[in-house]
Amino acid sequence: MDLIPFIGRDDHNHTTDCKLFWSDDVPRMAKELEVYLNPGAEQALEDFKQSRKYADSDIDHIAVCSAWSNKDDNRQLSRARELSSQNTELFQARLVGLGHDAKDVERMFEYHHYGVLDKELTGARWKRLIPKVERKLAELQEEWRLENQRKAIIPPQNFLKLCDVAEFIKSPPTEDKESDIYVFAEGFPDARYHDTTKPRNRRP
Repeated sequence: MDLIPFIGRDDHNHTTDCKLFWSDDVPRMAKELEVYLNPGAEQALEDFKQSRKYADSDIDHIAVCSAWSNKDDNRQLSRARELSSQNTELFQARLVGLGHDAKDVERMFEYHHYGVLDKELTGARWKRLIPKVERKLAELQEEWRLENQRKAIIPPQNFLKLCDVAEFIKSPPTEDKESDIYVFAEGFPDARYHDTTKPRNRRP
């Protein structure tokens, strides 16, 4: 089994590490070894084993490179996040310095991610980015203004329910169901209540 490529994995339930093999590799290796089982093939078998050691060395080297690559990716990601945080604070300070409302600026960066800020913010990049960010801030401010305007026009959902409660307290129902219907209908100017208990006048 040492001649077959494998992937090492820690196993907490065993004292030794586990080796994971591809299912197709096991019968393939068994078939390759058949030719070395004949008498006189001992040296050829040793040569084959030596060649497999080089393959194992390559696999180990690949694992080392993969671990280094993952570590480098994490380092770059951490650096990008650090730059983004620093540049965000710098952008907010500069926008406020240009006269923009501090709360609006903070709100813009709170709900929107700007990927361009994860790189070094040079003077040239600042001059190129500031018009775009100011334009975005103006668009968001208009959206917020319309949203506040809409909320001011449309009453809260529980407003009508509170009105109904107030009306109920002001005019509680009586035992006369017909009288209660008249009182309820009076609250709707466009409503037309017809007494179904009385016959309607018919034209001759």
